[in-house]
Amino acid sequence: MKDRGLDMHCMMMLEEFEQLRPALERMQKWAFAQVKQAIDKAGLMVTACESRVKTEDSLAGKLELKGSKYAFLSDITDLVGIRVITLYSADEKLRAEAEKFSDMDLCDLFIVSECLIAPDKGAGESAAAGESAALPGLGISVVEAPGTKCPRCWKHSTAADPETDLCPRCASVVAKLGNIG
Repeated sequence: MKDRGLDMHCMMMLEEFEQLRPALERMQKWAFAQVKQAIDKAGLMVTACESRVKTEDSLAGKLELKGSKYAFLSDITDLVGIRVITLYSADEKLRAEAEKFSDMDLCDLFIVSECLIAPDKGAGESAAAGESAALPGLGISVVEAPGTKCPRCWKHSTAADPETDLCPRCASVVAKLGNIG
């Protein structure tokens, strides 16, 4: 492992990450296949669907900036990521502007459970809604996600464990941590 100038705690997390990498890669492949299968089954049109396991360099950079924030490797919630982008817009200018965000994980960027780009302006009565000043015609609405709020990552999930309220992703991480010790 490279000498990165990180403190001992962060170096131990990097070492643990490298040991877990094969399991994370298996998890990534399995989860990606499940997402693709669900998309295909639902007949959804997607702009992009991709997955990744965080690289050692990326994790080291994150730890260099915010390493003291994390007590355990499992506190880092983006070791494995799946990005699904669905874009619907009749307005080609808005479509072109929205395409600029196609390589971003908007859910993580906005720290939300779900983020959709759609032509629908019908946000519903419970939504906080507004119009973009920079892009006239672009409406933005926010509604509370359905499901249970995970106590670990705070994202809502309709598939949360009924005993722990953990979302499937966090339940898997916590279970793997139990098998490590």
